[in-house]
Amino acid sequence: MDQITPPEIPQPKMPGKLSTKSVVLIITLVVVFIASCVAGFSWYQKKQNVKTDSLQNGMTRVVVTDNPFPEPIAYTQATDTVPNGGGEVLSPLTNLFNCTTTTTSAKKNSGEIVWQKPQLISGGEIFTSGNPFYGKPNFYKLGHFAAGNYAGADLFLVDELCEGPCTDNFYYLVKKDDKLAILQKESVSQFTPQGESVPGVGVDNNYSISDKVYPNSINGPQGQVLDLVSQQRSFKAFCADNKIKAFTDPALGDVYTDPVDKIIPGTIPNYGFYVQSPDGSQVDYKFSLGFAGADNVPQLTWNNNVKNTDEYIYTDHTRCGSYNYVSVITADTFNFDSDLTVAGVTIDGQTVFEFKNPNHQFLKDFYDNTYYPANGDEKMPYAQFVKSHPVFFWKDGFGRLVKFQKSTLLPVAECGKPVIYLYPTKPQEVFVKVSPVGGMSKSDPEYGNGWQVFAEPDGKLTEKISGLNYPYLFWEGRGGIYESPKKGFVVKQSDVSKFLDDKLAMFGLNRKETVDFKEFWLPRMQGSPYYFISFMGNEVMDMLAPLDVSPKPDTVIRVLMDFTPLDKKITVDEYKIHTPQRKGFVVVEWGGVLRK
Repeated sequence: MDQITPPEIPQPKMPGKLSTKSVVLIITLVVVFIASCVAGFSWYQKKQNVKTDSLQNGMTRVVVTDNPFPEPIAYTQATDTVPNGGGEVLSPLTNLFNCTTTTTSAKKNSGEIVWQKPQLISGGEIFTSGNPFYGKPNFYKLGHFAAGNYAGADLFLVDELCEGPCTDNFYYLVKKDDKLAILQKESVSQFTPQGESVPGVGVDNNYSISDKVYPNSINGPQGQVLDLVSQQRSFKAFCADNKIKAFTDPALGDVYTDPVDKIIPGTIPNYGFYVQSPDGSQVDYKFSLGFAGADNVPQLTWNNNVKNTDEYIYTDHTRCGSYNYVSVITADTFNFDSDLTVAGVTIDGQTVFEFKNPNHQFLKDFYDNTYYPANGDEKMPYAQFVKSHPVFFWKDGFGRLVKFQKSTLLPVAECGKPVIYLYPTKPQEVFVKVSPVGGMSKSDPEYGNGWQVFAEPDGKLTEKISGLNYPYLFWEGRGGIYESPKKGFVVKQSDVSKFLDDKLAMFGLNRKETVDFKEFWLPRMQGSPYYFISFMGNEVMDMLAPLDVSPKPDTVIRVLMDFTPLDKKITVDEYKIHTPQRKGFVVVEWGGVLRK
């Protein structure tokens, strides 16, 4: 038998001294390896089309562009509470659960989302580790994606309940498996992506829900034109219980409006036209008053062949804005047939009316209780008041009687001295456009079609046309639909100055801005022992007077103060103020409700 010789086992060599060439070669190989890894990771990020930035707490927020979802991010939270699905639902969506009238929408949807009636759920059905939103928001399931980039995902609505006199923050949230993304274009929030972000949740800045896109105008059954109300900044649940059907649109389905024959207790009719969106929200339209004019000067000729040149208000104003789209006279106010007579005709051939009797009680009440001369002047004699066409009426295409009141006879209650500061990160030209829904009455510098200024980081502004320098941009005017605040603070007059210092700092104003604010408003808050003071933030200001700044700022702070003099101290509900972070290009605007 042949002898098998085992293979020789190599013996380890003792390490010797490396040559200089060997060391250089090894270092070179290590550097190339590291560079290759970095390049590969960069290529991967580019391929996934994802950007990242850093949060204060050291975590990473993923901002999604084309890729629908970020990778899940672990987060911790001091208060790790998850609201349950029971108990009181303090949300505008409460109407959906209490509504008894069944409505359907005829709007043709894309089929990308299978919609359902909003279902109140617990946060535990969405999140596996606590609630990353403020406080204890409400969560609603809206439907399921059947196609598109989000196919297989669920769609939710998150309602962050507002603690003060402001609108809630609403997020449209997509979840697929354990990945979450906010649809920023559909959401209403001051925290994402600007300011505070939501840990563990990505932000899709591009995706829009096509089923929620509505035409800019629709026609009524006799060709009446209704315009889309575009300044919606909140989720308003649709319910037809206190509404009447106006007509049926072939593309959108049933269109509802507010009844004219009576006011439902506890409701404030806006006298708009409403349709139901597939997510359960209300879409508002308003009657187009073509002859009223963009400057609120109705184009009409009176019976004596004199053309009107005066401004009239056809909404009911409340402080800085109005609480309806048109001022509709209810059936029990007076008798149309017996009390009114033809007073003139509009540019498009429509008839307007005034009272037959110059001593009608409506006119007397207007003169005694509403007419308020400007600048402390004495009232004009009653006979002169009647001849000045203080009020006229017009029937719209739905038979509603709309009231027009002369602006110069009404008490002035405007968004008073809002001023806008600009703090870019470098000297640059900035274009600013502000659009108070009720019109602008004053501005400095001259507004024109917007302000074009050269702005410097210290806040100095140079107007491009005149070359003059300004510390800020100033305007006054009337906003859109606005409800007077019920929550706020009761402050003793002697404490008002210190109160403003504290609260304005909480809203993010610096010392100079606070001093400017107090210089204008403190002299107007001297005559009463107490004041009820409240503040509106970005959400309310965006509804009253949308603001557009180019280039786009990184931080926008808008504060509007509303105050009421008090003879004695009262009890009101207070609220917390969340302080924003001033970073990047900062825009600050403050103002208040001005009464003269």
